[in-house]
Amino acid sequence: MSEEERLPTRPTSLPDRIKMAMQSPEDYYIVKYLQMTVERVVIKLEKTKMTIDYGEGFGQFVLSFTKDSFKNLPEDSLPKPFSILGIFHGLVSKFTEPERGFDMRKWFDYLRDIIISTHIALDFGPGVECFSFEIIKRFLHGMDVSEIIIPELNNEYFRKILYEYPTVKYWVLAHEGPRDDEIYKEIMRRDTFHLCLQPNCKISLDDVSNCNIVNLEIWYTPDTSNQLSQKDLNTFLKNWINGSNPNMKSLSIKMEFEELDFEFTNNVLAGINYTDAPNYRRRKFPRSFMRHTGTDKDMIEYKGGYDFFRKDGLRGTIFYALDASYGDLASFRFIVWPNFR
Repeated sequence: MSEEERLPTRPTSLPDRIKMAMQSPEDYYIVKYLQMTVERVVIKLEKTKMTIDYGEGFGQFVLSFTKDSFKNLPEDSLPKPFSILGIFHGLVSKFTEPERGFDMRKWFDYLRDIIISTHIALDFGPGVECFSFEIIKRFLHGMDVSEIIIPELNNEYFRKILYEYPTVKYWVLAHEGPRDDEIYKEIMRRDTFHLCLQPNCKISLDDVSNCNIVNLEIWYTPDTSNQLSQKDLNTFLKNWINGSNPNMKSLSIKMEFEELDFEFTNNVLAGINYTDAPNYRRRKFPRSFMRHTGTDKDMIEYKGGYDFFRKDGLRGTIFYALDASYGDLASFRFIVWPNFR
């Protein structure tokens, strides 16, 4: 009889699977045999809490720590949670450790044996400094981190993360404290797949034209005085036509506005030979070109736009429109089409 036949009811939610795995070593290996696969897991570290989020439809686990968990830790050891909750569709399940001595890394490895993901994202939340940088290094030792999300950190802490993980390909930065522009520029000089910069960052035309980023996303607010100008974007497109940014697939800029600029497209395309694609013409673009999730069969649909060609024959398109999902927000997007030589 196979392992699947021995399961009277195949557990579907993460908490159900973990509960079954904890019943006995035999049940653990049965559940491990029926491994679940998710596209992305997010480990969020914040003050006295670690959340392991497997995404919509799968659920998350929340490990809570006391302040004393971080005090007087023996060398090479990690904090142990006092509470572990599994959350699935609003239902909360409480868990106890399968065996004594389960620290934060042992919990993650235990779950990782049951839920497989090739993309691990690390999200640093408010108060994360209670996890010393040495604790984070021990927790991540041997772990292949693909993405780092940093919404708010002091520069010293951020700089340590930046230089400790030089091979990370996805960065989401919304640094709101005192700004250190060299930190952003360091990432832009790297071989980076995706970089999202929230407001309060100073990025110049030279930074964008000389970067080695595949997908660059920038957010601006009306009071952002250091944003790229329409003339800068026009120069960037001309540089791309002449061969700059050979690896770039997408440049996206979200701009909050007080009044929509109807001359934006004309100014950005000034001096460029382009064709106007009608709105009824719908074209599909592989989502995997711009995101860590999805396959080449998972497509984003675009309509309209303005097409032009680089000197080597690659086709580029820009779009400029209101972003219906955000209200007073205009969206500029430049994409490079695959296989359109």
